[in-house]
Amino acid sequence: MDDYPLRKAEKRSEKEFHVAPMVAVSYPEFRYWMRLFTKRAIVWTDMMVANTLVFGTHYSMNLNYEVEHPVVAQVGGNNPEEIYEAACQMVDAGFDEINLNAECPSKLVTTKHQF
Repeated sequence: MDDYPLRKAEKRSEKEFHVAPMVAVSYPEFRYWMRLFTKRAIVWTDMMVANTLVFGTHYSMNLNYEVEHPVVAQVGGNNPEEIYEAACQMVDAGFDEINLNAECPSKLVTTKHQF
């Protein structure tokens, strides 16, 4: 796990406006639409389950629009190695920040014992 470099986070302004991750909503088109409202917003993907990314990409991690940046990718799971691998994929895909969802409230996820 030591072979992937971690980058130091950039300092942000004190006042931030985040468009929170929403399941089945926070896709590239939605993030683009939010960016039309304000260029200062920090937009998030919906939560991506680590083992789904590692064992077969169900999600489109494409950043279709340059205006999406800054964009935060959210990953969740219960296996540290899978979370690490998924986070590496997200960095390679060009996301600006990775957020770890350690306790997803969604019954869709928790009933499948992915957390």
